[in-house]
Amino acid sequence: MFTFGRSGITPNTANDNWTLFADTAGDIGRVKEFGWGGEVNTGTIMRTRVVRPTTAGATITAGTPGSSDVRALTARLAVATGWTTQPVIPADGTGELYVTSWNAFGGVIRWLAAPEDQMYLTNGLLTAQISCRNAVGTALSSYNVNWDEL
Repeated sequence: MFTFGRSGITPNTANDNWTLFADTAGDIGRVKEFGWGGEVNTGTIMRTRVVRPTTAGATITAGTPGSSDVRALTARLAVATGWTTQPVIPADGTGELYVTSWNAFGGVIRWLAAPEDQMYLTNGLLTAQISCRNAVGTALSSYNVNWDEL
């Protein structure tokens, strides 16, 4: 199991908060959990989407995943905190794997996959990327994702 988080960021509705992707031949992973929470002291409307891009991003700013298993310290899947060219995602309301509105004043969202309900990533297919991006709201907030690799 691997994990990645971005704490205390000001999201941009044109950029991913994180992107998880399988960039090497043979890489397969599945998202088991993700979440986010607000860090402001006034009510601020947010809407965050988890979606498969229609066009992959190019030239990443790589994040460093952590491992919750001491036997597997290095993740094969990669995580991006930024791109030179952002992934293209479908219009708001189209193709979401998960979307919810929330309040950045104390709001916390956690999605946990039910058995056999994980989101898969497979290298060489468009399913090789999953983006987390805000459609509404840019308040200070934190975002995380947890996955395992097959």
